[in-house]
This record gives sequence, structure tokens and C-alpha cells, in this order.
Amino acid sequence: MSADIRVQDQLRQFETLLLRWNAKFNLIGRGEINAVRERHIDDALHLAPLLVGPRVVDVGTGAGLPGLVLAIARAEFEFLLLERSARKCAFLNRAVAELRLSNVSVLCVDFTAPATQAPCNTLVARAVAPPDTLWAQASHWLVHDGIALFPCGPNTRDRLPPGVDAGWHGTENGRGILCLRGGPNAPEVESRADVAAIPPRDREG
Repeated sequence: MSADIRVQDQLRQFETLLLRWNAKFNLIGRGEINAVRERHIDDALHLAPLLVGPRVVDVGTGAGLPGLVLAIARAEFEFLLLERSARKCAFLNRAVAELRLSNVSVLCVDFTAPATQAPCNTLVARAVAPPDTLWAQASHWLVHDGIALFPCGPNTRDRLPPGVDAGWHGTENGRGILCLRGGPNAPEVESRADVAAIPPRDREG
């Protein structure tokens, strides 16, 4: 089986599993049930080419969005999924088992707690908190020059934490991915060929 076929097959299995468990655990909103692929899975896949490995952490992963989707798409990386809800962690562990994702670990903790695992190279979070808040509360899960990728809209992309480099990767409908990188000797995130720099006016408070 080719890699592309494997990825698409696992994504379909994940969607089916998500909808089945959602009937009991309310993993996603009722209004999103008929648009899981477009609103959740495809949106999560925008992050895949921007990841830096070998370790990725998804904070406040919920139903594994985007972490499980990315673990399917980027099987060469290790993924750590952080979620404080025991019910959602039960779903995540079942999904990992049924999808046979050997590159995923689930940790049932609040991501604001001290890190108990090896630091990661990339941090991702989707619809959890504004970028500056997320960086303040979760960047301790990163290596000193790791990057954070936060999907967001134009109204929140300028909420930048102090002392970090920032880049903007546009996707669609005015939305995009805010790319942050910290550390005293961190290279510019926007030096990556696939990430456009945020204009100076957007960096101002």
C-alpha cells in the first residue's frame, strides 16, 4: 500500500471513529457533524508541511484535532497529545489503538502543568486560546528554539507574545497559521521559504 493510500484510508477511519464516539461524548459540535472532513481534518492538514521534527506536541488536543490527523499524515514524527479530559483521552487512546498509530502517545494532563516528557520541536494547538496566551502557558513543552504553529484568523494573528520571531502562512478565507519561534539564538521563522513574514505594522501592539 502506498503512503498516500495509507494516509487517506486512515483519515477515513478516523472520521468514522470520531463520528461514532461523538454520539456519546460530544467531541465536536452538532453543527459540524456533516462537515468533519472540511472543517476539521482538511483544516488540520494545512499544518502538516510546516512541522519540524522529530517530536511534535499538541496541547489541548480534544478529539485529536489536529494531533491525530497530523500523526497520520507525518508518520515519520513522534506525537505527544495533551488533553485534560478523561473522556476525550479515552477516545484518543481508542483511536490510537484502532488506527495502529505507533508514533502517538496520549497524556491526560493540563498542558499548563510542568512538562514531564522530553521537549518537542514543534507545538501545535487549534482553537484553544489566543496565540500570546498559548505561548505563555505552553511553550515550556518546546526545545529552546522550537516553533509553535497556531491556526487563527486575521483578528487574532497580531496577538503576539514578546521576544519571539513570527511568521504568517496564509491558507484560505483570511485564515492562516501563525508561526512563532523563541530562544535567544533562534533563526527567523519567516526565513522558511513557505512562510511569509508578518508585516511590521502587524507586529505593533
